[in-house]
Parts: sequence; structure tokens; C-alpha cells
Amino acid sequence: MIEQIDLSILRFVTQFYGRYPGLDAFALEVVGNNAVKGGVMVAALWWYWASPRAAQLKNREVAIACVAAALAAAFASRGLTYLLDVHQRPYVMPSLHLAVPTRPIGDNKGGSFPSDTAALYFALLTGLFFLSRRLALVMTIYVFAFVCLPRVYLGAHWPSDIVGGAAIGATIAAIACTQRVRSRLAAPLLRLSVRAPATFAVAAFLVSYGLLTRFEELRRLVLLALKLGHDS
Repeated sequence: MIEQIDLSILRFVTQFYGRYPGLDAFALEVVGNNAVKGGVMVAALWWYWASPRAAQLKNREVAIACVAAALAAAFASRGLTYLLDVHQRPYVMPSLHLAVPTRPIGDNKGGSFPSDTAALYFALLTGLFFLSRRLALVMTIYVFAFVCLPRVYLGAHWPSDIVGGAAIGATIAAIACTQRVRSRLAAPLLRLSVRAPATFAVAAFLVSYGLLTRFEELRRLVLLALKLGHDS
């Protein structure tokens, strides 16, 4: 049943590829553009971090908690793609006869469920709900339109991949952003931001850059190191 729904939605969305060259070019650009995917989300978190409000402590705790949750969710979902054998990415399955590019994204993990991209950004979205429901609702539409839908449109993911990743990210972030958990998660970093602001700023920059790029460069280096170790 799920497979049939998955395939029906996938075929409906991908049928438009090739009919509108401008839309195709836009989707190809967006799916690989880290600034579009993560820039707005990271900027929103930094705005709440720096905004001088009465609830600044809570905002900073939530920001730290949802970033930690996003990293954990992305790591967990990426690991699950190697452990689970649900299905391949649609674009590597010629039997589906989809009119989509053969390689719309950088890597083929072998499996596509769940989407680590959806896990990461829905974790951040869930954190935003703890900061501003109005902004979070707007950002939900943004993430659906600019992050999730293009990945299905180009055959990089099945709809269930997106749903699975989103569920993982939202669940982990919802737990991390509860008052008791977020306070414990944030306390060491908040102390560091006061006692060693330069160290905290460097760490925050590196993490923010990693969120923007989904740590692509770091992942490539790790894979290269593993390959060189295996070859030697």
C-alpha cells in the first residue's frame, strides 16, 4: 500500500520534468544550492540568538538544542540508509521510466530512506516552533517548496523518504527542545560563550557552516581517508 502511494506521488510529480525547462533549471539549482537550503534557517536561528529579548536565555537554549538535534537526526538518518534496505534512489532505477536526470545530486548512498536532508531541516524547523510558531509555519512552506519538493521532482527521493526523515528530525528536536533537556544541553555552551567568547565564536561558525553544507566537505574527507586506508 505504501509502495503504491509512494510510486503514484512520485510519478505525478516527476511527470512535469522536461516540460518546463525553466522549472527544471530552477529545481536543479535549488537542490544543490546550500545557501538556499540552509541559509535562511541558520540566519533565523542567529537572529533569535542575538535578539535582545526578555526570553533571550530560552531562545539561546532552544537554538543550541535544535542544532544538536539536527546534527543527531542527520547522523541517525544517514546511518539508517546504510542499515536499511528499503529502496534505491528513484533516479537510479531505470525500470521506473522516470523523465528525470540520472544524477541530480552529488552522491548515491545505495539507499534513500530516510532522507538525512529532511531530518536535518525538520529538526531545525521544530526548534523554530519553540521560538516562533508564525515564523515556523512560514519556514515549513519554505522547506517543503525549496528543499523537499525539488528532491522528489528530480527523482532523488521517494515521498516516504522525506516523510521518514522529517519524522526523525522532528521527534529528536521535540525531545531536545523541552525545557529540562534543552537546559542541560545548552548549559556548557552558554558558559563557554561567556568565559571564552572567541572559542565559542569559532565553534559556532564551523557548526553554522556545517549546517549550511550538511558537512559535505567533511564527509568527503572522511570517505577519502577511509578509501586510502582501505587501499593501503
